[in-house]
Amino acid sequence: MKNCIRFGTKDNKKELIFYTTDLFEVDGNRLYGVSLIITNYENGSMKPYDFVTLAKSYLDTSSINDLPIGVITFLGQKKGDCLPGYEFIEDNQVAINTHSIINVYYDVYNKDSIKRNPKQISSLQFWYKGEMGKSIKLNSVERVDSIMHSKEFVDNGY
Repeated sequence: MKNCIRFGTKDNKKELIFYTTDLFEVDGNRLYGVSLIITNYENGSMKPYDFVTLAKSYLDTSSINDLPIGVITFLGQKKGDCLPGYEFIEDNQVAINTHSIINVYYDVYNKDSIKRNPKQISSLQFWYKGEMGKSIKLNSVERVDSIMHSKEFVDNGY
């Protein structure tokens, strides 16, 4: 892996660290995708609720050029492990995918939804062994309640 960077501290404390941002467009709407690293991450140590809570806290404290964030991708960096430097991401997309845990999508893909609530989570997509896996639409109170109170830990296979 080119330009391997170890983020965070040497102790076992988990930290949330900004990694990258990408600007993209869907149906004429410009959005941002943000990647965040959870340092000292152990696979299977967090539930969907934990990721949604982190995404909400990040969204509440960030602003990017007055455009909405469409997706937050969480990556896990095991203690002592590393991720490629920003300038080498395209060369190391497999490594990035391997560390990816979950995507949190927001309902900002059209002007009506942005006006309603740009902080409304529309779906979650789980990663497993470097591949995007199932996507769960959070289109009902029952579905949201089921995911948010799930006792299962997220397993990305890494």
